[in-house]
Amino acid sequence: MLITKTTHISHNKVWLNDQVVYQQEPESNFQDFIKPAFKELCTPYPKFYKMDSLSKLAYVASEVLLKDTDLLSKYSKEEIGLVFLNSTSTINTDREHQKSVSGRANYFPSPAIFVYTLPNIMLGEICIKNGFFGENLLLVSEKFDAEMLHRQVKQLHESQRLQACITGWVDIDEDNYQAFIMLAESDSIVDNSKEFCTFDVATIEKLFNR
Repeated sequence: MLITKTTHISHNKVWLNDQVVYQQEPESNFQDFIKPAFKELCTPYPKFYKMDSLSKLAYVASEVLLKDTDLLSKYSKEEIGLVFLNSTSTINTDREHQKSVSGRANYFPSPAIFVYTLPNIMLGEICIKNGFFGENLLLVSEKFDAEMLHRQVKQLHESQRLQACITGWVDIDEDNYQAFIMLAESDSIVDNSKEFCTFDVATIEKLFNR
């Protein structure tokens, strides 16, 4: 497989490949950063405002990654999937849910919050928006693990379950956040006249730490 595009979001900046496409002042908190970034970089999508912070981060990263890329013109919807890593699962929303059930006086669990305590909702938001029906998976790891990520994606590709995969690291704990995602595609389908990176452990680590 080949890595055809990458997106980074951290420290109030958004990169597409090597280019900064959006940035804000460093002191802005996550919510003050992500909403204007969405308005600037993404097409209107009302569901965005109902998402939790993890889903918002992943959604903006995926929209930047996939802009001007029509995957469904090359692959069937079942051949496109997602494999993500993070270290905190849905801890931000879990805390909000815990507050709503922690005492009898204020016991009022909200379904709108509860649903986002499920990590697969983040993946589902991206799949629903783009019409992807392939495998999707979130793995929790203490830190970014290029070998784990590579192994999972490679296995899905070699078993012919995926031909294209949006994959990487999406993590948020309060205002500490980072997204690094790649578009990995089958080298038998990608335009070989263009220069792309090989999807291997060393390259993934290098791109993550860039």
